[in-house]
Amino acid sequence: MRLRSVASLRGYRPIFVDGRELVVSRGAEIFAWRPGAEAEPRPLGRLEAPAWRRFAAHAPLARRVLRLDTDVAIRLDGGDLLVGSRAGVHRLARDGRVHRELATRPFRPFRFARWAGIPGFRDGVGFGDYGPNMARAPASIHLRDEAGRWRVAHTFGAGTVEHVHALVPDAAHGCVWILTGDYGTAAGIWRATDDFAHVEPILRGTQLARACVAFPIEGGLLYATDTHLEQNSICRLERDGAGWTPRRLGPMPGSCIYGGRVGDVMVFATAVEPGAPTGFAPFDLLDPRIGPGIARRACDLVATRDGATFHRLARAPTDLLPKRLFQFSALVIPEAASTDLLVTYGVGLRGREDRLEVSTIDREPHADDLGTAFAG
Repeated sequence: MRLRSVASLRGYRPIFVDGRELVVSRGAEIFAWRPGAEAEPRPLGRLEAPAWRRFAAHAPLARRVLRLDTDVAIRLDGGDLLVGSRAGVHRLARDGRVHRELATRPFRPFRFARWAGIPGFRDGVGFGDYGPNMARAPASIHLRDEAGRWRVAHTFGAGTVEHVHALVPDAAHGCVWILTGDYGTAAGIWRATDDFAHVEPILRGTQLARACVAFPIEGGLLYATDTHLEQNSICRLERDGAGWTPRRLGPMPGSCIYGGRVGDVMVFATAVEPGAPTGFAPFDLLDPRIGPGIARRACDLVATRDGATFHRLARAPTDLLPKRLFQFSALVIPEAASTDLLVTYGVGLRGREDRLEVSTIDREPHADDLGTAFAG
């Protein structure tokens, strides 16, 4: 496999891919862009933000340090967008009007998920509470039905988890997987059935259970771990009689925070994170060291079609800025509807900083592949 470049764009962060159209953001401003058909993104609307945030959003480094970008969205039936920010969940109508549907502070959505036709579940859109929560206050899963009504589908009680990384719909197994983090027993893979009436832990209390990206596959779940503390791995969660058993398939050089599906190809993106905090904030913010679970100062794209053979599609070296202050280095992959485009956005990467890349994946083997079988 290898990537074929289609287009690139600097200064905009992709937040959703709908076929051949990208929804992108710059601070609180939301745009649409068709690579190859439009030279510049066209405005869709703007979330409410103070004047200083709107001004600072035009400076890439300020956006990065202050976390000013809007970074998650999903399209609803009828064409409206559901947009997540630190202020809550907003509906952006096709006429540009914005309505805040749900307040989420101190949490926010990290990823939206949408499902239809899962036995025992009402169709809808959902997300889990995400944000700093070392005290393990209760964290909830929020669902929106097709009429626009929100409800709390499940709450992890105090002391259970820190936050929810992702909801992974799995029609074949009649469930929605819940990925939680981060440390000790908070790291877990949970299985929800009967419209979230039953939520059970499948794997918990180990960094092997700490994940942000997973794909349902025949017989189980393919996922990559997300830890800066230990060697990362690509794993397969397999049904074993009445239970489920994790199996390591191979090493990964970094934590996996982002991923996506492009047709029949599943893509994992590694990140470069700092080590564990010392508790002394000034030092931690400026600490240039990376975590022991991060093998190198570079981010990789790793792809597979069958869950058995893995290919490294790209590798991007990081910059030298401290990762806690200036965000983790990452190749961000946005949520997508059915698409044949791989869209990435560089954070903290040399040559790719603040740059959106649009590519297709050539599935045929090539002599100049970075690696026909990925080995970490």
